[in-house]
Formats: sequence, structure tokens, C-alpha cells
Amino acid sequence: MTLYACITRLEDNLPLSASTDTEDRPEITDSQRCAKLLLRKASTYPDKITLETDFHLIHTISSMSLCFLVMTEKDYPPVLAFCFLGELQKEFIMKYPPDKIGCIQRPYSLIDFDSTIHRMKQRYNSPRHIGARVNLMDQSTELNLRPPFFLTADDVQPYRNGLPRNLQQSRAEKMQIKMPFSSHHLAELSWFHRVTLALLAACSFLNWVRGIMVLSDSSYYAREGYRF
Repeated sequence: MTLYACITRLEDNLPLSASTDTEDRPEITDSQRCAKLLLRKASTYPDKITLETDFHLIHTISSMSLCFLVMTEKDYPPVLAFCFLGELQKEFIMKYPPDKIGCIQRPYSLIDFDSTIHRMKQRYNSPRHIGARVNLMDQSTELNLRPPFFLTADDVQPYRNGLPRNLQQSRAEKMQIKMPFSSHHLAELSWFHRVTLALLAACSFLNWVRGIMVLSDSSYYAREGYRF
């Protein structure tokens, strides 16, 4: 089912209208946050986008300096979602002329359009009733010929130190110092390799002791020579 819809102006990402009947659940709030991040970058992407979050799908279309967004459950057919966006676009453009949209300065100045969004959500959440009114075949053909640009939630995360958050985490994991030999690795070694490692450790210890003795003798002779 459709859960949330909004309309923004592309040039400055100004929100013009949105649905106000969205349920207040943590997973919906998190997906709405991803939707807002996507809208900030919508002008840099193709005109048709699908973004996948952990719980939902977010679809957008951009046209006439406007971006139309709908958030649905993952099992909701994308063809219906894009039919919803196409109808939402027509309804909005018919009601508000471009010159009026261009003069808006405050966010959600066209919030009265919420009633139209609410009515459309009710219709599109009953696919059995909407099927006869929407040409699903044309929209399906359009999606096959021009599929939406696909993104994940990581693709829209804010940058920090020049890297996206997911790449920062990946780089941090690569920079972690790992011990060359752990108990797990030792357990996998054969007896020959274990004996070899033991001999290498013993030789290293003897070389260390020999170095300490040489340094001690040098220090002793240096003190004796200094007295004479």
C-alpha cells in the first residue's frame, strides 16, 4: 500500500505539499528520512528513481521543475506506484499554474493539496478497484523500456570527510590492525609449521639475549676506559 507522498520544487528542494495522514512508526520515520535525503539530490539523478530502504520502496518522478515522491510497502507493485505518481503530477499541475509555484517562498504553502493526495492514496490502496481506471499495460511497457534509476539507502547518506558513511565504515574496517597469528590460525597449522614457529621464536629470543650482553659489555668497557 502507499504510505506517504510529497511534492517538492527541484531548484531549491522546497517542499510544497505532503500527505499528513502517515502513521508514526519507527520504520516509516526512518524511510521518510531517506526520502528527504533523496529529494535533496533528486536534481542530480534521472527523472525516474526507485530507492530501496530496509522496509519500503520510494519512487519519484521529476518534471517541469517539480519532483513527485511516493513511499510504498515493498510488496506494492511498482507499476501502480508510478501510475500514482503520474496521476499525482497531472492533478497538481492542473490545480496550480507554474507562475504560482515559482513565487512560493514558504515550505508547505500548498498543504491544502493533501486532501487530493489522501483521496488518491485510498484509491490506489485498493488495486481491485483501481485496475479498471488505470492503464497498467502502458505503464508496464514504459517501465520495461525506461526502468527507473535504482538506489539504496546508502547511496543517499550524507558525506563526511569526502566519503559516504558506508565507505567510511568500509575504510575503517580495512584500517583495523589484525594480529598476524591468532589462536584460531595456530589451531589450523600442521605440526611441522608449529615446530618451525617455535624454533624461530627461540632463535629470536637468543638473539635478543646476545644483543643485551653485547650492550652490557660495551657499557662496562666504556666506563673503565673513562676512569683511566
